[in-house]
Amino acid sequence: MFSTFTTRFHTALLLLLSLGMVVVTTSRVTAQITTGTLTGTVADSSGAVIPHANITLTNEASGDIRRVVSNSEGFFTFSSIPPATYSVDIESKGFEKWHKGGIGFNNGDKRNLSDIALVIGSATDTVTVASAADEITPVDSGEKASVIGQKQLQNVAIVGRNAAEFIKILPGFAIIGGGGGLVNNAYTGENSGTGSGPIGSFSANGQRTGALDMTVDGAHVIDPGCNCGQAVNANTDMTQEVKVMTSNFGAENQKGPIVIAAVGKSGGKDFHGEAYI
Repeated sequence: MFSTFTTRFHTALLLLLSLGMVVVTTSRVTAQITTGTLTGTVADSSGAVIPHANITLTNEASGDIRRVVSNSEGFFTFSSIPPATYSVDIESKGFEKWHKGGIGFNNGDKRNLSDIALVIGSATDTVTVASAADEITPVDSGEKASVIGQKQLQNVAIVGRNAAEFIKILPGFAIIGGGGGLVNNAYTGENSGTGSGPIGSFSANGQRTGALDMTVDGAHVIDPGCNCGQAVNANTDMTQEVKVMTSNFGAENQKGPIVIAAVGKSGGKDFHGEAYI
């Protein structure tokens, strides 16, 4: 009797530990999602789907190429797309080549190409489609977010070369003083070390200062002891973009309610550098 009870106890304990490991592993994996997804359906001008079409996704900065083939229903998908600007080329026998460039992907974007219509003709001819303005913002997400891209990171003057400092120019953010008001705040923008960034000195949409979470390439960099400062400063020269999510974002961002997600640069075809005097 005692032996049977001990065996059942050990079995139940092992099951609980296994479930705990699954939950912890899942939360760690979802927290690191910084890539996007591109989908589409290949069709002709009459709307008939085209199976087995060759689709090529090209990173315009690095030249990296990925290829897929549309299925029997003309559908295709590219997953795990790092933030960058891409072009798509579609080829199928008996149709002109279809091309679309300037497709920008930000952190975690999910985009769908809904305007693919191949024209009957020679494959040596190319139909180039201009990007529509409504593709700048993903249409299948209800999240409220602001994206600070390369142009702002390089051209807007800041004090400490910390990408998180850009929250001071975003709508809904206000600096908080030492007494909880808008005065007597010690934050100057200088990068004197870890914890010297803007986190802990700004309120977003009326939230308390500890409501801000920040990730760099999916890793949480907020001081876990007080949730009041950065353990890592995201250098603007090494940052591709910063996305600030204020509401309705996905479950992969389990902290918040305000999430600042920085993504590092992935490199390109050309050498570049910076010098300061």
